[in-house]
Amino acid sequence: MPSMRYSCNSYGRWSVGSLAPCEPRSCKEPPEVKHAVRNSSDRTYPTWIEYECEHGYHYAYDNTSTGVGWCSPDMEWIDVPDDCEPVECQPFPRVGNATLNSANNRYLDNVVWTCITGFMFPDTVISKWISCRENYVNFQIGRWNISKLHDCIPLKCPEPPVPVNTTIVFMSGSPHDTSFRTVLRYSCISDEFEFPDGDDSVRTECGAGAHWVPIVPPCSKIPRKLKLKGKFYVPPPKESPSAKAVGTLALIIMIILVIIMVLMDLGTIHRGCRLARYNLRSRFCPRKKKNRPKTD
Repeated sequence: MPSMRYSCNSYGRWSVGSLAPCEPRSCKEPPEVKHAVRNSSDRTYPTWIEYECEHGYHYAYDNTSTGVGWCSPDMEWIDVPDDCEPVECQPFPRVGNATLNSANNRYLDNVVWTCITGFMFPDTVISKWISCRENYVNFQIGRWNISKLHDCIPLKCPEPPVPVNTTIVFMSGSPHDTSFRTVLRYSCISDEFEFPDGDDSVRTECGAGAHWVPIVPPCSKIPRKLKLKGKFYVPPPKESPSAKAVGTLALIIMIILVIIMVLMDLGTIHRGCRLARYNLRSRFCPRKKKNRPKTD
């Protein structure tokens, strides 16, 4: 053990002054362990420090979560554990008609199962991702967030939509078939309608994403052709929305005026009618003259 030597000099004093108290030995700053937390920062001999792995990590050499480091008499840390390693999940069960994008199975690893072309999961999605997590009871054991996936089944699209003013005129395969690569053809309900690009019909197909591709647009009414007079456009005549009401009102006013005029001159009209009747009688129905008896 370290020691100090003192001597009494000629002045009656100790050569190194008063005796200094002993100090405890200390190690350097405790080393860091990746993905672990220290329970203390004490550095004095002969202290020991516990390293606790974070959730989802463990010491791979003994599959535990706790390690201990010691401050030795040589002022060095000994038996400090290695870095904590991610826990691992068991290999995921096989999924029929699907492929796996990666074989990673360590904590926080994500993998994706994707159905092969022409297949989908029963809930109509094409891909599902799963993640390796810690166990609820013992976080040093890995578990998948989904325990099992159903096999992929043959892909089908939803019932085909019928946009406005369109009709389905052709369907490959059996009627009402919506399986993968089924082809539908749409047309407008009459010649008065057309698709936005001017086509008479549009083709769509049940694609690998379980959707009809491309999306069929609705038909719209064909606009009237423009009439040109020379180099200028002449719009077609268009009746004002209030034209009928205005015309009806004007006709009623004219009828009222005529009735008023007739009533105001009714006496003159009566005399004229009597004179006309007299003249007609005089002309077409003359009175016969009576024969007077002869006198001797």
